[in-house]
Amino acid sequence: MEKLTFEQILSILKDKFILQAFAEQYNLIPDEFEYSDNVKVIIDAEQVALDKYRNHPHYDNYKERSEEFERLYNDYISFNSYALMKKEYFESLGVGEYEVVDEYGGEGCGDIWYVVFYFKEHNVYMKIYGFYSSYNGVTFGSWDSATSEVTPIQVTKTEYVEKQNNI
Repeated sequence: MEKLTFEQILSILKDKFILQAFAEQYNLIPDEFEYSDNVKVIIDAEQVALDKYRNHPHYDNYKERSEEFERLYNDYISFNSYALMKKEYFESLGVGEYEVVDEYGGEGCGDIWYVVFYFKEHNVYMKIYGFYSSYNGVTFGSWDSATSEVTPIQVTKTEYVEKQNNI
C-alpha cells in the first residue's frame, strides 16, 4: 500500500463520507461493497451463530439463561465480522487500517468533543473536532474546518489536590 499524507487521506474521506458519519463511526461501508470470499465466509458463519442464539428458547426469557445459551452468545460475539469488513473496505480505499486512539466529550464534559484517529500504514494522526450539546448531541463544521493533523506528545501536568491533614 502506498504511504499517504494527511491531505491525501482527508481527500479520500471527504469524497466518501459525511463528516459526522465518519467521526462517529456510523454506517461506514456501502451496501454494494463486494467483500472477499474469506470475509464472506466469516459473515455467513456469524449469521448462523446469531440465528442459533436468537432461536434458543431462553433468548426471550432472561431469567432462565443456561450455560448452553451463554455459549451460543459467546460463539456469536467471537466473530466480530464488522472489524474485518471495515478493514477490507478501508484497504480498498487506500486508507488501510486505523484506530481511535483518543476521544473526549459528551455528557458532563461541557461543549468540547473530539476524536483522534491513527492511520497505521501511513503514520498519520487525524483529530476531528465537534461541538456537544445535550439537545443536539455532537455537531460538526466542514471537513476542512473540523479536522487537523496532530502528533502525539507526552505532557507533564501539574494538578492541585486537597491537602490531607496528618493527625
